[in-house]
Amino acid sequence: MIGELSYHLNRDVGFDVVMRVRTSTGVRPTDFHGHFYMSNTTDVEIAAIDSRKAIAVEIKHDDKLTDEDGVYIQIALLYTSMKGNYS
Repeated sequence: MIGELSYHLNRDVGFDVVMRVRTSTGVRPTDFHGHFYMSNTTDVEIAAIDSRKAIAVEIKHDDKLTDEDGVYIQIALLYTSMKGNYS
């Protein structure tokens, strides 16, 4: 019980999170699933996130995909740490 309380008090948490998913040509994010708010079609706003949280992103391909080109997906998070630093 004390170990679990210590874990929850000392774990890293990000606050005021903004997440954006970028993809290469031919694929695009179409839907997001989880507990968050979206003020526009690209930015996912989350109150707080830690290593035990998850968000699902549905990605659709719109164009021909080749083995040579590949597919690139980048997920970026902007958040405030518990010390007040932006990352």
